[in-house]
Amino acid sequence: FTHERPLAGAGVGIAGVLGVGGGPVLESPNLPWLDGFDLRAPLADALGVPVHCDNDANCVGWGEAVAGAGSGQGDQICLALGTGVGGSLVAEGHLEHGSRGRGVELGHLCVEPLGAPCGCGGRGCLEQYASQTGLLRMMAEVGLPADGPDAVVALFAQAAHHDPRASQLVATAGRALGIAIAGLARLTGVRCFV
Repeated sequence: FTHERPLAGAGVGIAGVLGVGGGPVLESPNLPWLDGFDLRAPLADALGVPVHCDNDANCVGWGEAVAGAGSGQGDQICLALGTGVGGSLVAEGHLEHGSRGRGVELGHLCVEPLGAPCGCGGRGCLEQYASQTGLLRMMAEVGLPADGPDAVVALFAQAAHHDPRASQLVATAGRALGIAIAGLARLTGVRCFV
């Protein structure tokens, strides 16, 4: 590719848990073929610059804190809603990676103590209600078409047109997010949520 200034480095966001310092991929639920692989060296060789890797939700949160919706807002918590629910915490200008490099697993906050079982072994995790996967599960349970990401887009369109089943599921997702954000705000004192 061409650019006006020389490339100084590259960054890669990966859905999964990485070793301390950004390598190797310890566990990637969506890309299991990456487990145990360290992307940094082959990418650095191919690009001719240093490469840093991190969890994708950490990358989103850091980008929002530095140049996005959280820029200039101080401490921030970012919830990355997608296939699952990722999250990141930027406190005092630093991205928190946690004691084991796992960062802040916000998708596994319990929002319904007797709720749906989660792949993490818990029950009622935020991810079971506010992620694409959780919404598709709930849609199937009430008899709505649940055949992929387009079905979730259709769910929100149906809710906007006051379909009662779709509206209830969107309300359930919103309630779960509200519970998680309220708890995080109380726990951390953070006032900026992205």
